[in-house]
Order: sequence, then C-alpha cells, then structure tokens
Amino acid sequence: MFSCARQRGVDMPEDFAAISDTIARVESILDLRRNEFVPCHNDLYGANILQTPQGDVRLVDYDLSGNGDRCYELGFFSTYSDLNAEQVAHLCEDYFGSNDAKIRARVELMGLAADYNSVGL
Repeated sequence: MFSCARQRGVDMPEDFAAISDTIARVESILDLRRNEFVPCHNDLYGANILQTPQGDVRLVDYDLSGNGDRCYELGFFSTYSDLNAEQVAHLCEDYFGSNDAKIRARVELMGLAADYNSVGL
C-alpha cells in the first residue's frame, strides 16, 4: 500500500502499523472499482470554489485533479464543508438523482477517509 514511500525512504509515523491496518480495512470496505473512476477535482473546499459577481461558480487549483471515485469527491467536499447528514443526503440526491442509502453511506465513509488522510499522512 505504501511501497513507493518505503522505496524512497520516507519516515513513517510511529503508529504506522495501526494506521495502515485501519486504512486496509477501509479500502476493503470501500471496494474501490477503478473502472468506475471519473474525472475529479480531488480538493473541493471553500478556497478552491469561487463565485463570480454574476453568480457563476468557478473551481480553481487543479493540481490534485485526476480520475477518481466520485463518492470520495463528494465525501471530501461534505467533510470540509462541515455538512450534516441531511445536507449530505441532499448533495447525493442532487448529484446522483436519487436518495440511495448505500451511496450516501459510501459518501459519508469517504468523507471520514478524507478527514483521516488530512491529519495523519
């Protein structure tokens, strides 16, 4: 999972074994399907979302963009926007066109993964 970092001699945190076990469990639960990846910004939070005086929305800072899991994109956004469960449900319904509990749970779990990733690694 972190073979590239190990090959480059990156110092791992003291509790890396526990962290990597947790990440491995999250990855197995999320069941990432790379063939379903879509273009994603991968850094959607307030500073990267601008509104023009005319009311148009512009996304900036594409240095982390690439193909990814749309649920991670929405999870990241919901975590960093501090959305509550009802707001996440609306976000999912607006994006996917239906209120699906499994998709909403996946978005919420991806949000936890995004939050965990930002503090530890």
